[in-house]
Amino acid sequence: MWGRDVGLRSGGTTDEPEIGSSTPPCASDPVPHGKDELSWLVAFVASSLVNVEPANVDTAVQAALSALGRALAADATWLIEVAPDLQTFRPTHFWSAAGLTLGGALAQAYDVDDAPTFARYVFAERLLRLSDWPADDGLSTVERMFARSARAVVAVPIFSGGRLCGAIGCSSVQSLREWTDDDVHLLRVISDIFGGAWVLTKMHTEPTLASWSLDRSRDPSFWVEEGGRLLVVSDAASRVLGYSRDHLLHVSLTDIDAELTPQGFARLWGLMKERGAITFESRHRTAAGRLVPVEVSANAIEFAGRCYGFFVARDITERKAAETALMESREQMRKLAARISQVLENERLTIARRVHDDLGQTLTAIRLNAAWLLKEVPEAQTGHRTRLKDVLTLLDSATDTIRQIAADLRPGVLDELGLLAAIEWEASRFERRAGIRCDVVAEGSIALEEGPVSLAVFRVFQEILTNVARHAQAKTVHIQLSGLAGVLCLRVVDDGIGIAEQRITDASSLGLMGMRERIEPLGGTLSITGRAGAGTCVEVRVPIASSPRRREP
Repeated sequence: MWGRDVGLRSGGTTDEPEIGSSTPPCASDPVPHGKDELSWLVAFVASSLVNVEPANVDTAVQAALSALGRALAADATWLIEVAPDLQTFRPTHFWSAAGLTLGGALAQAYDVDDAPTFARYVFAERLLRLSDWPADDGLSTVERMFARSARAVVAVPIFSGGRLCGAIGCSSVQSLREWTDDDVHLLRVISDIFGGAWVLTKMHTEPTLASWSLDRSRDPSFWVEEGGRLLVVSDAASRVLGYSRDHLLHVSLTDIDAELTPQGFARLWGLMKERGAITFESRHRTAAGRLVPVEVSANAIEFAGRCYGFFVARDITERKAAETALMESREQMRKLAARISQVLENERLTIARRVHDDLGQTLTAIRLNAAWLLKEVPEAQTGHRTRLKDVLTLLDSATDTIRQIAADLRPGVLDELGLLAAIEWEASRFERRAGIRCDVVAEGSIALEEGPVSLAVFRVFQEILTNVARHAQAKTVHIQLSGLAGVLCLRVVDDGIGIAEQRITDASSLGLMGMRERIEPLGGTLSITGRAGAGTCVEVRVPIASSPRRREP
């Protein structure tokens, strides 16, 4: 049962070594009586069998059987292993207070046909009492031999992972005693401990594919119980973290995870059990005190009626460094884009003013001179007057073009009257130019002063209208501007064909990317939603330092 063919062991109480640390009870301790007996025995057996080293398995089992026999005042205690196919069984460990030993005929594996009564009771999960056995002439040779060596027997099955794996029992050789219900209850409790310890001992002692691969994994791996204690650790865990395996087997996951508190681990455990598997990022603390960023994959495993966690921690130091470098690069690019946008706006403003003021004034002066010449030319000189009138018409057209260029470069209405007036003005221009009706609604009749926020939102609004004209095939555009609760919100909805989802996330959509680059440096957000045949909605939200002033009537 315990991973090796150890043969049959026996020994008296005086030879039992102490198992475990100095804290748990030892086999040589006096056995308490009364209500303390159960707690003493359970504490001792649990401390002996859990996390036992492979070399100490036999000693731990012998110590547990010795403590059980002394607690029940039995002459002998024994452990029997049942094969997985339930066709054979064999005694593996035996203890006796009087120095009794089992004969060599018993220290081997037997078919269930050799002990049908034993199989009928133990395999059927029934308590085995010697008084329940049939008359001597109904017993097999093996059972008759066993019955002659004991006058009273009690045994209970051992289950591990829902499978019958053996039985543990006590014998009275000197007297025909009656085992009480308390004795049976105590034996069942110890049987449960043996069943759970068998699972963990197998993990330590059997060179299975699972344990072989676990120790050869490059990433630290842990088996963790519900309370967070580490049950099994891989070689990589010890190597990467710098702790000995023995140290790791005496700590909790929260002791090496710098991000997890006991309360946080309890929430994590519940989430893992609910979902079956989770992945999260954390930092593990090495023996040298260094914090290693890790990505942990945790899987919930149900075994032997209990839940365990299998954790694999992958070192993501390089990935984190790459992510940090990428974030810094993106931040630099964002700042560069913001700087380029600012420089571009400044240049636009300078050009707009020079075009409007210098070139506009020059054209105005030329027009005045042309108008004066027209007055001075006699009416009889029809050809000259016609040419002068054409000049005046061209000058008027050039002046309008200059005003249009200046407005495109930097609308004066934005600087003079604020964002709401600029949006209404741009919507009116768009309606005349594209033939698409525009409705503008302002909640609270707000009007923001000119500034970085107003300029960015206005440029985004211009880009939205450009996209509507190019792609939407819309007939109406509804525009809503509000400045409530310290947040400026611009919402533009058209009744066109609707933007495709892939275009929203397409990296080649430079117009959409440019809109986001204008808004995000201001701490704002831009969201785009569309449905086929139901139009597109673009919403811009930007925090503003102070509440916008009300527009004067």
